[in-house]
Amino acid sequence: IVKDHLNTSFGYGKHFIGDGVESLFLGDGSSSYPFLELNTRIWKFQYRSLFMRLTPQFKNRNGELPHKFTAMHHLSLNVTRWLNMGFFEAVISGHPDDYDIGYMNPIIYYRAIEQSNGSPDNELVGYNFKIIAARHLQFYGQALLDEFHAKDFFSDKGSWANKWGVQLGGKYFDALSIKNLDLQ
Repeated sequence: IVKDHLNTSFGYGKHFIGDGVESLFLGDGSSSYPFLELNTRIWKFQYRSLFMRLTPQFKNRNGELPHKFTAMHHLSLNVTRWLNMGFFEAVISGHPDDYDIGYMNPIIYYRAIEQSNGSPDNELVGYNFKIIAARHLQFYGQALLDEFHAKDFFSDKGSWANKWGVQLGGKYFDALSIKNLDLQ
């Protein structure tokens, strides 16, 4: 029974979270990295926890490549046959080459609460949806907030924080009734 609901992977590779050609959450255009992945599926819920060790593309001033550690969580729910909604969280360590065992916590949004208490880690939160309209059309979207500070976000002063992104898209499968002609 457990094998139908829990899947664990450990290795060296890439991952993708989202529905577009590219993703605001996690794209597969980077180099491979060591990871531990936990997937849980219960009823209409799918919960994914991904723990990674990342290497930067460029060396620091000392000529080193300091590693960062990341924990990502994605909870998705098949609300209906045609609607899927998801919630995303990622935390990137603010301490190069220093692993905080607290990253292994698989509870989504736990680190967002900790960040509000002064944690130096980089916190990203997001939302995604996918709508299947008819059998050949799919619409999807993602919204992502990075280092969200409500007070600064709604002021007209601007801020170094409050980076955000939105992605909307669509897919047309077997377009114009031509088998395997897909447009995105």
